Amino acid sequence: MIQQKHQKFYFYSLFFGEFARTLPHAVLTVILVNKGVSLAQVAFIQMFYMIAVIMIELPSGFVSDLYNRKMVYMSSIIVAMIAYTIIFITTSLAMLALAWFIYGASSALHSGTLDVSFTQLYQKDAQQLRKFIAQMRIILSAGAMIGGYIGGELFKHIETKLYIVSLILYFIAFMITIIGIPSQQSTNKISHHHESVRQFKKNLLTILHSKNLLFLFILIGLIQLFLQPFYLYWQVIFLDNHGRISLLGLVYILFRTANILGSWVFKHIEQKISTMIFLLLCMIGLIITLFMKTNMYSIIIQLMTMIIITTIYNNQLEYSLRTSVNPDVLGTISSISNTISRLFSIITLFIASLFMKIITIQITLFLLTSTFAVISCIILIMVYLQDKQYLFNTLTPHTNNQE
Repeated sequence: MIQQKHQKFYFYSLFFGEFARTLPHAVLTVILVNKGVSLAQVAFIQMFYMIAVIMIELPSGFVSDLYNRKMVYMSSIIVAMIAYTIIFITTSLAMLALAWFIYGASSALHSGTLDVSFTQLYQKDAQQLRKFIAQMRIILSAGAMIGGYIGGELFKHIETKLYIVSLILYFIAFMITIIGIPSQQSTNKISHHHESVRQFKKNLLTILHSKNLLFLFILIGLIQLFLQPFYLYWQVIFLDNHGRISLLGLVYILFRTANILGSWVFKHIEQKISTMIFLLLCMIGLIITLFMKTNMYSIIIQLMTMIIITTIYNNQLEYSLRTSVNPDVLGTISSISNTISRLFSIITLFIASLFMKIITIQITLFLLTSTFAVISCIILIMVYLQDKQYLFNTLTPHTNNQE
């Protein structure tokens, strides 16, 4: 049975897994271009990642909730290693698309697993849960920050062989999970499988009837209108503003530092709708500044500020989700939320690939980010006008699980 003492091993595994995953990320667009992939094809390849997530996310969440979260988590690491092996050895567009599909399967398997087990431990303690979410985000950002920087530096010397380093780091994460974390089966007893499934469906349907849960799903999905074009094309924006390829790793570290700062701020502020609306209004103001003539350093500051704001906002939505549903179905609810987010991601990538043919990257980012902020503000104002000051208090309360 997972206990609080196992949290450190989960964080170790999470760190090495994220380190491995993000090692190529600071130079990912450069790697793909060197393999003969055009910028429009980068978005095309990324869509296969989203398709895999949509196909696999919900079934994996269901299996995690009913059976063994540790095994699903470990499977995600193995599948990621397969994807990175294919990326390392191929230059074929079709094989790269396949690799991204497998990579998406890994991401789908990863979500709603061991993190849900720890959420169950802390769900009745709001302060401890907020601390866990913040620590998890900080560790992910730290792993990504180190991975991005080292990946950028290694790329200068070993180029695509840095994927071999990623495979080694993934293996370390896998072994930490095996040794340090016990198997975590669902609270439902396998001997009463049919009753467990029936009760699971009952709890899930009760929660899904909440109108405000639907609002929360949409709000989480809308963030992709900013995140997808930003992380796909920030390297191009940086290089267009007199940036140098040799600095990509350093800039990636700065962006991940912004993630850490955003998570730290989230841990220390009250989770109110009015705060979320204010953050969105700040995003609208910041995105307008991208049209001003500027230099490399100003662009970095502007983009870092956007990351801080969206990190705070995203963490607030995740906290709302984790505190508002029965923990026995949280993995499935998280998978539904992630599936909806991926649908938004595919639509965003498709629109971005079309926009890239007729307008600049900066204008594309402006249009998509403004759409995200404006629609999100409208939804939050609608909820706020219902006299709901705190978003997570508007969702369906926990249902009692019957053994």
